[in-house]
Amino acid sequence: MAAIERADTDYIWFIDDDDFANAAAGPALARSLVRGEPMVIVASAAQIHETWRAIERAEAFEGEAGGPQLELASAIRSSSYSAAHVFRVLKGLNFVPICGTILPVALMRQRISKVRALGDYNEDYFLLLLALTAPRVEVCLLDCELSSVSIRGEENTVTQKDRSGWHLALATFLLEVINNDDGNSPFLWQLGNSPRW
Repeated sequence: MAAIERADTDYIWFIDDDDFANAAAGPALARSLVRGEPMVIVASAAQIHETWRAIERAEAFEGEAGGPQLELASAIRSSSYSAAHVFRVLKGLNFVPICGTILPVALMRQRISKVRALGDYNEDYFLLLLALTAPRVEVCLLDCELSSVSIRGEENTVTQKDRSGWHLALATFLLEVINNDDGNSPFLWQLGNSPRW
């Protein structure tokens, strides 16, 4: 949230330490930004399964602790999160990671000021919910992989099989939105009837 408050740009893009950007998607992203109207931009994201191995270093750099260093052993692309499935996040299914979305700063500041976060949310999930339930929001779906998510180990938040925590967060969030109605209700009903679910 602090990054959104401090941003001095029109858009903000969150890339976590296990994500990386796909430079080849730049032209498609640039075309979507030329339109000039603030919108939530959603692109697909690849899922990369990584394995790492420890290697001994001959010497440590100045100021670094000694000992083994991790080296990437393999990186295998396994699947893709489709931008077309982004609205499934409203069913507790995290089909698009936060690195697959670019959010308009002004819209997000307005949403943060109007919707109180009473639930125990994963921050990424909360930001997506805030953006997608904004009144009269325009969502631009890009048919390209803007970023990739590195899966390191057995599981992370986008691959969790037990979604009960996400469902509880979703129910709490929707109650908050309805109790603090900002013109959202028609949009939520429209989503409920959407074939994209």
